[in-house]
Amino acid sequence: MKRARLVLITVFIFFLALVMFLKPLIIFIAKSQVEKLLPGSSVIIKDCSVNFFRQVSFSDVHVSKKPGYDFKIKQFQVYFSPASIFKGLKKGNLWELIESCQISVDSLEVNQVRLESGYLKVTQGYDDGVIKIKEVKAGKLNIKDIRGKVGLKNEYLLLDSLSAELLDGHLEGDSRIKLAGSITYEAKLNFVDLCADTFIKDFEFNEKVEVSGKVSGFLKLQGQLQEVVILDGKLSTGKDGGILTIKDTRFLENLARGSGQATDLVAESFKNYRYNTGIATISLEDNNNIIFLINLDGSAGKRSLNITLRDFNLRRMQ
Repeated sequence: MKRARLVLITVFIFFLALVMFLKPLIIFIAKSQVEKLLPGSSVIIKDCSVNFFRQVSFSDVHVSKKPGYDFKIKQFQVYFSPASIFKGLKKGNLWELIESCQISVDSLEVNQVRLESGYLKVTQGYDDGVIKIKEVKAGKLNIKDIRGKVGLKNEYLLLDSLSAELLDGHLEGDSRIKLAGSITYEAKLNFVDLCADTFIKDFEFNEKVEVSGKVSGFLKLQGQLQEVVILDGKLSTGKDGGILTIKDTRFLENLARGSGQATDLVAESFKNYRYNTGIATISLEDNNNIIFLINLDGSAGKRSLNITLRDFNLRRMQ
């Protein structure tokens, strides 16, 4: 009996020592992986708990780099199974060690993009992975009630059937994010019935332009972390058209100079202009200029606009 008790006490002490040793080791490994994924980051992980061969849970995680980003993660749970551990070790792939993981985020900020109250559950494949975000604020742009399916395949995070509320309309889409090495992404977003007047109001352009109507279309994005490499899109107006009035004097003068017409005539042509149809194309040039080509058609004739957003770079959006 005494020998049995001694064995039990010895085993208990062994496992206690193992847990006490493993916790700081796991936190160190996790910090190292995050620092490797996001070079130059300050990483704080206050605590973690371990369920052998099943789960590792991290709590109160803070990742930041200024200027740049600031992540506050309430809880991050990673689930394993003997099969996933064997598969990951066999292929030498860290991501395939993971069977699933869950993340609860209080807030996340990258430059002017701020996420509030998010939940992410990722599984290998699409079994029951989900993403839910209450709100994302990108400068003056608000995206609400983001939902979708999420999967993990090798080192890729896959987001599918995404939906959200945007500018009193809807956003749908899918995305693929590569987590190994430098973070890269590609996404296609579809817009349905976005309100032009809501855009003008939210971005406080009321003194420069007035516009009504709804817009639908798509936007394709490809890039690396904060850098957009490819941007391509097309938008078209709704069947009811809308009304456009340009009030920005400097913009009207530039239009007049480009067309060779008097400023007064150009201003009058864009005053209460009723358009029936409109198409806008969006593209990114090699010099980081975003080009908007807008063609409108109405009973008073056609109107064309060429707008350039020069030297576009997410790193400068601070």
